[in-house]
Amino acid sequence: MIVRPGPVVGGVLAVVCWLPAPAVTLAAPQGEEAIQRLRFEAAQLEQEGDLEGALHKYELLSEQFPEAPAAAEALLRLIVGNRELGRDEVAEEAARTLIRTHPRSRHAAGGYALLGQLQAERAVDEADLDEARETLENAVILFPRAAYTDQPWRAEAAVRGARVAQRQGRDAEAARALADIIDLEPRSKWTAAARLELAGLLLDQGDWQEAGSLLQEVVDDAGDGEDERALAAQAESRLALAHRLGLRPARGEQRWQSSRVVGGAPERPSAVAARRDGQVAVSGAKGSTVVLDSTGRVVSRWTHEEARRNSWRDTELLVATTEAAATFPERRNLRFASPPSDKKPTVRPLVAVEPAPFGGWLVLAAKPARVLLYEPGRRLHEILVEGKGREPIDLARDRRGRLLVLDQKARSVTRFAAGGAGGDRLIVGGWERAEALAVDPAANVYVLDRGQRRIEMFDRDGKRLTGLGPSLPGGLELERPADLTVDAAGRIWIADSRLGLIVVE
Repeated sequence: MIVRPGPVVGGVLAVVCWLPAPAVTLAAPQGEEAIQRLRFEAAQLEQEGDLEGALHKYELLSEQFPEAPAAAEALLRLIVGNRELGRDEVAEEAARTLIRTHPRSRHAAGGYALLGQLQAERAVDEADLDEARETLENAVILFPRAAYTDQPWRAEAAVRGARVAQRQGRDAEAARALADIIDLEPRSKWTAAARLELAGLLLDQGDWQEAGSLLQEVVDDAGDGEDERALAAQAESRLALAHRLGLRPARGEQRWQSSRVVGGAPERPSAVAARRDGQVAVSGAKGSTVVLDSTGRVVSRWTHEEARRNSWRDTELLVATTEAAATFPERRNLRFASPPSDKKPTVRPLVAVEPAPFGGWLVLAAKPARVLLYEPGRRLHEILVEGKGREPIDLARDRRGRLLVLDQKARSVTRFAAGGAGGDRLIVGGWERAEALAVDPAANVYVLDRGQRRIEMFDRDGKRLTGLGPSLPGGLELERPADLTVDAAGRIWIADSRLGLIVVE
């Protein structure tokens, strides 16, 4: 029996129970005719946009003819459709049924791939990631290329498994899996995704040329599908990153060669954050935030209390205000419980809020200045930074999920492991007033010194690479810089409360 929420009746949420219809045993021609009719009706409903009705037909097919080969396809459609509707528990049930009842069907590979994706998304610790990776590996091991030449789910599962391996710090293992996909699997959006992922690993190692070759292949081979165009757009951004941060310096050129003020930003900008797809959120001192696309076009506007720092949790914007982290577009206010020793029930004033691995939260607060790690339900897990001689002023995370903390008083950047362990000092600078911190997709670190109106760039090991400011390429001069971010193409965006929003290209 599958339980789903139904309509509200008399103020009470009704529960609709889809009772499994008894399995039907028909003469072969009759049974096949019924199966084909249900498949046709389900496909037609999907085409008409009635996904709920289509899923009901697929459910009838899988329950009335559980041993028929078509039931495996119907179960796969139930997984995909319920995922689209946000019913992950129903999707997981269908995936486990598919794997159990049709283990050798080509559609079972999709069951493993989608179940592994669900497990990775809800993982709360390393053991959960191990389970997800094992599930994804089953789609590769149990459906080998020699026996299943046309098996698109195998490449998807392998790419997702490589992403999980990267989350666990197993980069070499991930690189081998991605190389196998590129070399051995038929061309698809997942082979393009494998090139993109492997290029990211190479960029992280500073291998700009090999990464650039892979990224150019993604762009050159892109088809007309929406997914492939999106992958090509990501590849173009990373090509720009490789060109700007790797190839230009190798030719003796400056990494950044121009700067300009971007229109559309709020007055007196004080916070800015870039998203992986190139969108940039910039907040002003009067409690407004504007989201711009990579070309500077306004995508959306939001109002809230005065912002301190911005960040992104996938496509969700987080704006840290004094009392809470405001989220957009959902418009929630996230508050965080204070440590037991505090007199205040919630941590305030907030300075910055960043997503942490496994669905948790990293919170930078003032008075006292400290960094706190929270569990997904916003229950305090650990205080990472506090004490005399410490004044954390900003947070950032690199592509591996590691936390970097900029300390204004200690004039240093400390790096923690993804789970909060460690706390090794990465950079010690002679900054006059360190104000903001950013990390680019190649793990380089940027520190904004508001006192000297300068930006300093360091590599992933803390070695200083270069600096910018007060004069920027193109003639602009920083006046009151308050925050910075680096986008997927390696462009630096600066919130200057006097000049406005600046992009350095």
